This record gives sequence, structure tokens and C-alpha cells, in this order.
Amino acid sequence: MRRDDDSIVALVLYGLLTVVLAWALVQNIDSVLAGQNSDLHINLWADWWTKKALTEGLDLFHTDYLFYPQGVSLAFHSFSHVNTVITLLLTPLVGHFAAYNATILLTFALSGFSMYLLVEHLTGCRPAAFVAGLIFAFHPYHRFESAHPVIVTTQWMPLFALALVRTVHGENGRRGRNVVLTVLWFVLTALSSWHLMFMLLGWIGLYALYDLLVARNRWARGTWQALAISALIAGLVLSPILWPTVSEALSSGKAYLSAESDEGIGNDVLGFLVPNRANPLLYPPVARLVDINDQTSFTGKRSAYLGYVPLALTVVASATAHRARFWVAGGLLSLLLSLGARITFNSVPLHEASLPWAAPITRVLRHPSRLNVLTFFFLSVAAGFGVRWVHRALGSRKLPFPEKSVAYASTFVLAGLILVEYAVVPFPTMQLPYPPFLHELAEEPGDFGVIDFPMGRQKGKRYQFYQTVHGKRIAGGHVSRKPDTADAFIDGNPLLERLDDEEAPGPSLDVREEFENLADHGFRYLIVHKRFLSSEDAQAWKSWFPFPPSHEDSWLIVYPIPAKPTTGAGTAPGTGSKRADWLPPAAVATMGSGRKLP
Repeated sequence: MRRDDDSIVALVLYGLLTVVLAWALVQNIDSVLAGQNSDLHINLWADWWTKKALTEGLDLFHTDYLFYPQGVSLAFHSFSHVNTVITLLLTPLVGHFAAYNATILLTFALSGFSMYLLVEHLTGCRPAAFVAGLIFAFHPYHRFESAHPVIVTTQWMPLFALALVRTVHGENGRRGRNVVLTVLWFVLTALSSWHLMFMLLGWIGLYALYDLLVARNRWARGTWQALAISALIAGLVLSPILWPTVSEALSSGKAYLSAESDEGIGNDVLGFLVPNRANPLLYPPVARLVDINDQTSFTGKRSAYLGYVPLALTVVASATAHRARFWVAGGLLSLLLSLGARITFNSVPLHEASLPWAAPITRVLRHPSRLNVLTFFFLSVAAGFGVRWVHRALGSRKLPFPEKSVAYASTFVLAGLILVEYAVVPFPTMQLPYPPFLHELAEEPGDFGVIDFPMGRQKGKRYQFYQTVHGKRIAGGHVSRKPDTADAFIDGNPLLERLDDEEAPGPSLDVREEFENLADHGFRYLIVHKRFLSSEDAQAWKSWFPFPPSHEDSWLIVYPIPAKPTTGAGTAPGTGSKRADWLPPAAVATMGSGRKLP
């Protein structure tokens, strides 16, 4: 079989494995979303806002649709532009939920395939490359992070590494082509996630230091010029996206961009050794043997389980292949840096003082555990060298069976064992139901704001998703690295300040007058979301407002701004049942189910 044919077969296999391992998502692709995290709400908002900004000529990096009327900077918001573009292109064909999920599923298949290409080049062994791709695509952290496109979109990283290796060593005699590919894969990584961009920059530094100072390899003539040209072109291409972020970072009074080292979540040492809690075969017996303190931190959505088979292959590689030692050393370094401010074992800190590298990593990545991406990047390649040794050792022995058959059978056994170790059953998914009233709100003419109560960071994410249905401005919301001034209007308004603190208006506050003041600022409705309140609290808030709502159902209570007489509860703005064109039918069908929001 030709090399190109082998690559096609590998790509097809990774695609089929993605479908099988993510079957819980595939069979409900138009009604649930990949992942289990409240950030899914803001992922859909990012797609909605990008489309709105581009089609209406708005500033992509600033909006007054959140934290209305003052607005907020989006310079540090976690956009994943490449994924958004793919999703928006697919949406007219399959609907937005299915398009979003297909984009996430592509990251798994393509991550496996791109790692296959890198390791096949480094080892010259296709079985080794295939196993390395399995590790990189399907390790538990990758699957649990499927709710975060900025973390899960790792497919461009191995392709960049491959192009860079070819550039610095002058391989293929195609310097110009290698430069173009180096720029392309770096740009796609940066436009997918600035978190991954910084990780890739770290990898570049490590590779250069190791290759030049430790391995003492000689780089091809003209390499530095080629790298300088690559950096210049990448910088020019990315400047429209990066400049707002750089400008915001350089502005005075932007303390919100920093984060204390204690705020970042690092890995637990035991987490590297304990299978994830969604592994039906391995986690139950381990949990009976080990008294695990916190199942949600290091065996759940932040599982950093390395796997004993990949670790064994890495040990073999470090002992048998000198070219693997960079990848082993890099993996150990990224693993160490991912521990956060303090080393913990089974959730118990082993020391008091903060580790010196925790502060800068937390400022850039927020959570050091996100370096798991880089750890598995190194681990996958290192394990590939181990598979090559196993494959060649078995293929060269005199056995009662054909040597090649035994060698390839060992590859399938290793692949199977790794998939068992990395099993996540079922694939994480989540539904995003919403109040049907939002369709009525969407039909009401006019450009106005609404106030959602109760307020708060996590609830703000859901209100952003609701905004993609009704399309009106909202007083709150959520952005990554929220500026300190984002809540200035809320803090400066007597009624909203009390709502934000969930305090009753009280007799000293004229609610009608405050409603008239809010109307002057462009607000038309105050929406009390029952799903975030107890029934007693919901009734209490009704008694504190001296006028009846204009609408009430099992989801929410709606008060018009300014307050005015109504014909009774149950009336609603608008008359139709307009539905956002990207919402799945199943989401609408869940409206009256009475289930809690996830």
C-alpha cells in the first residue's frame, strides 16, 4: 500500500473511532451539545455575536449587548474564530447545534490524524504513528474539555511542529513550502485559541533550546531567515485579531487581566495515575482501593490521567531512542508546570509556599491544568517512539508465526489497551433548554434592554445564551477576564445594585421611580427567572414589586419598564412564536418539561 493510501486509511479510522467513542453525541447531534460545562452557553453566544458583528458592521471586540448600557470589551473573551467560521458555514446545511457538534468532533479526528503525520515523519513507523494519534486524540482530558473549543482544538499543533522540524532541518528541499505551512498552522492555532498559541510558543522555545544546545544539531543554512520571515508573516496576518488584545493589555488600569496564582486550578499528582470517573471498567475498582478525596477535580472534568500503557511506552522510548528524549523531557516539564501554585496529592497540599512558576502561568492561562494539552502532546510523540521499538523488536524475532503479523497484532493490542484506559462512557453532552417566552420577546419591535434576575457570573452565561434567542441587549452577562468597570452601571443604580446583591428593594426605595429611570436608559423589561430561585423567594420578590407582572409562567416573571397597568398575568409582548433559525427542534420540545436547567 502506498504512503498516501495509508494516510487516507488512518484518517478514516480516526473518523470512525470518533463516531464510535462519541456515539452519545452523534445520535443526538441536533439536540445536545458536546461537553458538560456552563461555558457552552457562551460558546453559542460567541458564534451568534461573531455573525452579528460581521453582518451588521459592529465592533467584534466591544459590545453593548452585554452589560448594557455601557458595554464591555471583548478583547480577552475566549473566542475560537476558526471553529466559529466552520460552524457558521455548516449551519445553513444542518442547523446550528449539529454544525457546532460536527466542528467539535472534527477536532478529535483531525488531532489524531495530524499527530499520525508528525510521528510517522519522526519515527518512520506507521503503527507507531497510529497509536500516537490515538493517545493525542482520545485521552480523557481532551474529551472532558470538549465544552471548550479554545482547549480542544489541538489539530493544528502537530502539523505546525512537523512543518517547523522540516524548516529548521531543510528537509524535502522545499524551504518556501515549509515556511508557508509553518505560518498556516501557527495562524490556525492562534485563531482557534490564544491559550494554545502561547503553548505552541513555549514548545518552540523548548525545541530550539534542546535541538541546538543539548542535541547539538546543526540547522540548515538560511533557517533563521526563514523563521524570521515566518514570524513576520504570521504577525501581519494575526495583527487585526491580536492588536485589540495587545492594546487592551497595554492600557492603564487593566488589573483585571491578571489573576492570582491561588486562583488557578492545577493538577493533583494522584490525578495522573487514577482513571477518570467515567471509565466504567477501571475507575470503580480503583475507587474501592483508593480513598479519593475529591472525585470532581482530578478524576472528572479535569482528568489528567496519563495511562499506564502510554507511560510504559514512554519509558521504553527514553531508554531506546535518543530522539525521543526531548519529548520525554518536555512532557515532564509541562507536567510539573501544570501542578499550579501548590503540589497536592489526593487534594492535600504538600507545602505552603507557592511554586515560583505558578504566577506567570496563571496570568496567561488562568488554570495551569490547561497545560495538560502540552503534556499529552509530548506524551503522544514519546509513546510513538516506544511503539516503534516494540514493533521492530517483535518483527525481527524468530517466532512460530509470521513476524509482521505478530508485530502488527501487538499494535492492535496496544491500541486496544489504551482505548480501554482512556474510556469515557458516555461521551459528555449537555442540553440547553430555554424559556419559550423568549420567542415572544424576540418579536417585539424596538431596540431595548432587558434585566435578568437573579444576577451573577454563572447565571450571566445562561442569559447570554437566552440573548441569542431574543436578540435584545442585557444588563449583565459574562466575558472572559471581565473588566472591573463592567458592573459600573449596575453598581451605580440603587435598584440594580440591590438586585445584584439579592436584597429586597425595601421601603426607602421608590421602585416605580427606579423603573422610570431604567426606562430612560433604554430598558423595557425586568425578567425574574424562577428556575434560579426557590418558590418562596420567587413569591417574595413578587410581593416586593408594587405592581403586577405582564407575564408569568413556570419559567419566569416579567415586569414591564416603566411599570404600567396590565390586563393581567399571562399577556406577553409580540403575538407569534418566532424561533431562532439555528435552534434545534428538541430544544423547543423541552420547554414545558419542568426540568431544571443544567
